[in-house]
Amino acid sequence: MSLTGCFVAVHAGAGFHSLRKEEEYKDVCKTACVQAMQLLLEGESTLSAVTAATVSLEDASCTNAGVGSSLTMNGMVECDASIIDGQTSLFGIVGCLQGVKNPIKAAKKLIEKQQSDNLSHGRIPPSVLVGHGARKWCEQSGVETCDPALLITESSKRMHLKYRRKIEGCSSKHEKAHDVKRSRIEDNDINGSIQDTVGAICIDNNGNITASSSSGGIWLKHSGRIGPAATYGAGCWAKNRTKDRSGVAVTTSGSGEDIIRSLLAKTCADHIQTVDNLHQAINEVFHNEFIGDDSEKHGGVLVVKTEDVDSVELLWAHTTDSMCIGYMSSLQKTPKTFISRLPSDSQSGVSLKMEGKYINLTNKK
Repeated sequence: MSLTGCFVAVHAGAGFHSLRKEEEYKDVCKTACVQAMQLLLEGESTLSAVTAATVSLEDASCTNAGVGSSLTMNGMVECDASIIDGQTSLFGIVGCLQGVKNPIKAAKKLIEKQQSDNLSHGRIPPSVLVGHGARKWCEQSGVETCDPALLITESSKRMHLKYRRKIEGCSSKHEKAHDVKRSRIEDNDINGSIQDTVGAICIDNNGNITASSSSGGIWLKHSGRIGPAATYGAGCWAKNRTKDRSGVAVTTSGSGEDIIRSLLAKTCADHIQTVDNLHQAINEVFHNEFIGDDSEKHGGVLVVKTEDVDSVELLWAHTTDSMCIGYMSSLQKTPKTFISRLPSDSQSGVSLKMEGKYINLTNKK
């Protein structure tokens, strides 16, 4: 059965968002929601809408995706991105991609090729491409490429140089790790741009649901490192609603290796299918599968669940200092945007902040 309206939710990372730049982050989410909703209201697919929302997030230099992404150890931008379609279960993933301003467009094109291409001799179109091969495929498939240097901003160059100097001035592995962590804290108020992977979720009035994830990865990563946005089941997940199960979509952000180890997006989605209470489901996943009994784990999720035609349930949860959220239904004239923050007496990486709400998709009372 179809829904009675459309819905869009986006996030601009789980990490640290400075008070000084709070309005900028919220404006980025607002623009992403509006662009996606416009396409949904025009009858475009959730695949097109979620791509438009993510492109908007990638184009904002304050996010760690596309332009302005974190730089690798050798000073380059290498992006990861993924999309999963809840109606068909098709997915597109690119990793370590250089010289593509909007890697999410490459992920979308991979899905479109799977839907339309019939390769000779029984060959199957790819769903995952990485590195130089992914860049060549983009060139051959009409995905716009650019000079890799155009994705590097002055701010990212300054941060890269600062971190490199700190790393090169250390004398042991323990001191390196400690120094980078300390510099991250020291730079929060100065740089105001420390956050992580961005993502989006879109639902059309037929109940189709699609999720995305896009990231520049961690600072000073080794060239060729794959993060959760380029890992199936870690960065995003989506499944349409059926008569036997609720519809669900998840997009994640945070410490990449920890998210990958727990396959956080799929793990959340699977647990939601077995636990009636959404808050309980996500709380159990974070404490049993993500945080566990180990050291600090920094991550966040944006979740949408559909059980009936009149509403959706939205939830956000994070162990990071903050997470920037935006959402919009087809009944709203403007999106709702905000930054969720841990309470002042909570410890980042250990404490979990979780909130949510029901969003009506109909004017019925």
